[in-house]
Amino acid sequence: MVWQRSYRLCRKLIEDGQPLPMTPGETTVQGEDLGAWVQAQRHGWEQLLPAQAWVLENMLHLGPADASERPQAPRTQADKWAINLRAAGSSTPAREPCSRQGSTWNSSLSPTGP
Repeated sequence: MVWQRSYRLCRKLIEDGQPLPMTPGETTVQGEDLGAWVQAQRHGWEQLLPAQAWVLENMLHLGPADASERPQAPRTQADKWAINLRAAGSSTPAREPCSRQGSTWNSSLSPTGP
């Protein structure tokens, strides 16, 4: 139902002589972000039914998004670990802990006693 509604709103824009929005937030009609809908259709072209793809191609003159238009895939957990390990390996070596001048260990305060 949402697909048909968004399609009809886009079709109305074309009939009124307005260009189709291509980016989210560009045009909102009756509460529908048509730019987001157009982008979702172009990026998810493979999931469209054949009839939907035909309607978009022939009625709205849309096609699938080029590879350069598609967003990068999100990083996997393995990718994040690899980045962190590389960063840890390139950091400076750890230094010896600094001793505080004037501080002494009082063995009488030890929980096991002197």
